[in-house]
This record gives sequence, structure tokens and C-alpha cells, in this order.
Amino acid sequence: MSLKSDTARLEQILVYIADIDKIVSRHKSIANTLNDIEGQYAIMLCLSQIGEL
Repeated sequence: MSLKSDTARLEQILVYIADIDKIVSRHKSIANTLNDIEGQYAIMLCLSQIGEL
């Protein structure tokens, strides 16, 4: 693998982490996020995407 592709993957992971942070911020806490079905699915999708990268 090239350094460029590794860098691109890491940058995309940072985007997903930022998305998780935004989701949690909107719900005011991780507990509130995980108690909300939409919050759960949003976080799971981001984590799944990170795992696929």
C-alpha cells in the first residue's frame, strides 16, 4: 500500500470520528446518544465505516 492511500484512509477515519463527536454533541452526552435509537444507528454506521477502512 502506498503512503497516499494510507493517508487518505486515516483522513477518512478522522472525518468519521468528527461525525461521531457531532452526533454525541447534539444529544448532549454519550448516554443520551445511546439511549436514542437514531443515535445508536448513527454511531454504529460510523464505527462500521471505520472498521471497513
